[in-house]
Amino acid sequence: MAFNKVWQFKEITIVHETTGAAGTLTFSTDLPTGVMAVRTTKNLATTTGRQDVTEPLDGIEGRMFQVKVQPGAGGITRLFSGSVKARPIGVYLDGAKGDIWESQPRSLG
Repeated sequence: MAFNKVWQFKEITIVHETTGAAGTLTFSTDLPTGVMAVRTTKNLATTTGRQDVTEPLDGIEGRMFQVKVQPGAGGITRLFSGSVKARPIGVYLDGAKGDIWESQPRSLG
């Protein structure tokens, strides 16, 4: 039986410089289907220098995540830093694999 922590993603912050056409940021997770899939796509506006961008992720959940930044056609995107705010919310049990939860014995007296 495998327990995997499930995370709730709150927001992503990146520092970037985008020239030419606007780019896109895609955020993918593995839940609820178990296969990595895009959960949200955000636009990255053209900038004249480094810019901090914070985008909400609206409580997207997953055990794994993937961030992809793609420049627009004919444009250039430079990434300088980034962070994802997340919090653990528990364990994920897959009933299809026969996972069950048994609580620990407790004394009632």
